[in-house]
Amino acid sequence: MSAAEKVNPCGLQAGTVIGPYEVVCLVAAGGFGYLYKVFRGGKPYALKLGRERFGDLLPEDREYSRERLDREIAALASLRHPNIVRVHSFEFWPDLEGGYPYLVLDFVEGSHVCEWRAEDEPSLARICRVFEKIADALEHMHGLGIYHRDVKNENVLVRPDEEPIIVDFGIARPRVAHALTRAASVGTVTHYAPEYAVYCDSADCQEGRPFEWKPTVDLHAVGYLLYEVLTGRPPFRVSESEPANEIRILNAIKTMVPKRL
Repeated sequence: MSAAEKVNPCGLQAGTVIGPYEVVCLVAAGGFGYLYKVFRGGKPYALKLGRERFGDLLPEDREYSRERLDREIAALASLRHPNIVRVHSFEFWPDLEGGYPYLVLDFVEGSHVCEWRAEDEPSLARICRVFEKIADALEHMHGLGIYHRDVKNENVLVRPDEEPIIVDFGIARPRVAHALTRAASVGTVTHYAPEYAVYCDSADCQEGRPFEWKPTVDLHAVGYLLYEVLTGRPPFRVSESEPANEIRILNAIKTMVPKRL
């Protein structure tokens, strides 16, 4: 059994060494895999470790996973903005050929923006300053032809100095990226812009014709998040008497006008 086959990516113990980084603790889990706090040279970093070993993937799955990783790395490497998380390195572990992919980024000490709002009870002026910086970071991103495509509470952290940091570029898409056909849609369905909700329910989507990404899709998500921060509830609500599903959520986004603040 190889070293990679003995690894359990969701349960690394404190003190585990990944390249030059030493694991401190598991911070979170998501679609890509697991986020660990690690140290190198006495400084903390965030290490995103993939949940799947490359050696276990079918060739077509390996290509899809590699393309997703390349997209995140290319997006982050081209971004230089104080409110966008910085990437430091990308590698495979414990071996280069069939190991688990991992990405090392800044470790951001802070709260998700909705939690920051609930805990600190900031004034409207302070909230607006935070969102102005979020919008400025997105403008920088869009100027380079990159779209985040999943702006939401979990992907915006507010540090103690009230600097917001946009994180998680796993589905960010540079303008030159090849269209991916593995998934009918990307992002978080509750946060879709109306035009993307229309697309997801259209023949174009069913037949694999690509959606034209524009800055307005990310800006809609910022508006959604601002509404959520100000009111404590999402702008588009489905009936609480029935379980929410994707079709009902898409219909709500396409047809409902959010209640005025």
